[in-house]
Amino acid sequence: MLKFRPLDSEKLYPLDKVTISKKEKTESYFILESSAEKNISLSVRVPLKIRDKFTTQQFECLAFNSPTLHKEQDIFQISVNDSKVGRIGWIFPIQSLASNKHSFADNEYFLNYAYIAYFKLLLGEVLIEDQVIETMSFEQELSIDDIYDSQLVIMTLSNEKTKLIADFSIDDFLPALYLHNYFYYTGTEAFAKVGQNDDDIPLVKINLAPVSSDLKSEIYLKSLFKTHLIQNNHPLVQFHLLYQIVELLINRVYDCEIRRILKATIDRVKTPHEMLDETNEIASENWRIKRLVEQYIPKKKYPPNSLTDASNDLLQFFNNRKDSLADAFYQVRNTVVHNYRTVAKIDPNLTVLSNINTEFVRFLVDVLENYVEPENSFEFHNMPTAWLLYQLQIEARTSSS
Repeated sequence: MLKFRPLDSEKLYPLDKVTISKKEKTESYFILESSAEKNISLSVRVPLKIRDKFTTQQFECLAFNSPTLHKEQDIFQISVNDSKVGRIGWIFPIQSLASNKHSFADNEYFLNYAYIAYFKLLLGEVLIEDQVIETMSFEQELSIDDIYDSQLVIMTLSNEKTKLIADFSIDDFLPALYLHNYFYYTGTEAFAKVGQNDDDIPLVKINLAPVSSDLKSEIYLKSLFKTHLIQNNHPLVQFHLLYQIVELLINRVYDCEIRRILKATIDRVKTPHEMLDETNEIASENWRIKRLVEQYIPKKKYPPNSLTDASNDLLQFFNNRKDSLADAFYQVRNTVVHNYRTVAKIDPNLTVLSNINTEFVRFLVDVLENYVEPENSFEFHNMPTAWLLYQLQIEARTSSS
């Protein structure tokens, strides 16, 4: 909620009444009043043409930060990849609401969403915390960026459009938004810029893809892109946080491969001896990273050479360059985990590691969006345990004789 506090007082007054006053054709005002004090009347100047054809209940407004896209011209339409719904909303900085000097000032579609954003911001429905306005007078003219952080970015979504997308949740799009340098709003404190890349800055429209349906239940993905990466901007910390996604994925790969092997053994396609050999093979972390890249991302778009080259920029200091993405990246992981003291010595500013993180994010977002687990109806609890143990005992006796 918005609240008002006179500079000469400690008392807070809730601003719980919002109305529109169209004083001119091209300029309007929102009037903020309080049911607790009838003399309070704050005017919020709106330099844009008001188009009040929709109600606030038809839309959702979400708050974001961006280290790069917070200028008044950084206004983009939002759509969802592989969806026939079309535009589902807009994302724009609060500065674009306080100005009519940008190229969207006369765009009727943007103005519809701008009106909703204005109204919801002044109703106090966008941020969790209260916003307190402090002035000398009970009657004051303000701008929207006098009330809110000037780097605040607003995403306004049409509920009518998003309900046409099955199980829509903005949390499923956080990795894609992070790649475009949009992060959940965390206040005015410094936030990380990992993933920032000029190639990722959109021109007119941002096409978002959700995380794979196989991964939507993974809580770590949401917490990582909501808070962890934003709060920790040291390259080493971010590398470890990002690598947890790899750990999560290769654990899932392990489970899938175990199911595949067990099913093949039960179906007599593989012998218990072959099963043991393959089980030992998939225990290797490097093997599972290769398997992830080669078998679990059928529609990958990210060019693997980008992360491979960034990884080799570090590995060359150790005369240990690798040819494949999986080999190069796994070796980077080992180097950072086990030999960081040397990394910090040869690259004191961690520029190389920061570049790896940038490519790492782009690679991971592609993986998260396109990850597909093989269809396998086999479940562990369906396995005839006694039969399998008997076969393994026979194999063990045979091997020892």
